[in-house]
Amino acid sequence: MHFVDDEYLNHIHRDALRVLEEVGVKCASTKVRRIFEDTGLAAFDETTGHVHVLPQLVEQALNMAPKRDKFWIPENAFGVGGTAPFVYDDRTGDLVEPTFEHLVKIAKIVDEADAVLFMAEDYRNDHDHVVENWHALIGGRLDVRPITGLHNEILEEPHVCVLASELSASLRESGSRTPGTTDRTTPG
Repeated sequence: MHFVDDEYLNHIHRDALRVLEEVGVKCASTKVRRIFEDTGLAAFDETTGHVHVLPQLVEQALNMAPKRDKFWIPENAFGVGGTAPFVYDDRTGDLVEPTFEHLVKIAKIVDEADAVLFMAEDYRNDHDHVVENWHALIGGRLDVRPITGLHNEILEEPHVCVLASELSASLRESGSRTPGTTDRTTPG
């Protein structure tokens, strides 16, 4: 399935490179910061706590990364999260505040899709209703993957390693099943 043309994907790539260089990425880990800085193609801004990455480093990483034919990632993969403050407007190319129409489009995609929910263990223990709500929202299969640590810590060590492992396992498993066939979890 092919949703967008190559020029649209190139536009997204160029915008991502610009954001990585100009805005940067929040980095609380000294170890990760040093890895980036040691390349000579990234710098840490003490005032914002962001690592700014030059496009050359991104291109190096992309060239070194295993190509798509080495992994099973569906052509129509789509990520949905609850904390994105903006959506990409296809018509203008700008990041805009989501409107109700944006949410309707996203909901239609989600309604027909399988989903993986990566959820901090502490959050899931106190928020079973969130899993129930996702089950009600998702038209396909919902795979809940618990991640160690607190909700606001899952992108920090050592929890990010658990997240990476669960993400890898989820991608491997998704390649061995037909969409909508099995359910690893039950509501609540």
